[in-house]
Amino acid sequence: MVTVVNLTKEKADKAVCRPTIYGNPFVLSPSGPYGFRVLTREDAILRFAEYFYSESRRDLRQRALLEIPDGSTIGCHCDPLPCHAHIIAGYLNWKRNYKWEGPKAVTKIYA
Repeated sequence: MVTVVNLTKEKADKAVCRPTIYGNPFVLSPSGPYGFRVLTREDAILRFAEYFYSESRRDLRQRALLEIPDGSTIGCHCDPLPCHAHIIAGYLNWKRNYKWEGPKAVTKIYA
């Protein structure tokens, strides 16, 4: 089972924060040179879930399955707050048939 840790407190087997390929491109603040700005943490996570599960990111999901082995830890600086890393861990654990009780992705319809 893949678990999420805070990189400032623990060492992770694989970092999934910015600027790695798994980093969330949706940012809360205008502090960084990259990313799309959003207003809330929840919106950043929801948009990342849509991005991660989109057909155009199929290669990213397949790469995660190959690069992040079962039983490893992935790290971001957000944990224990809700984080995009929980979306990645949830996907990996789901694909490997683990029961995952983490955050659920919600589809929003933008009009």
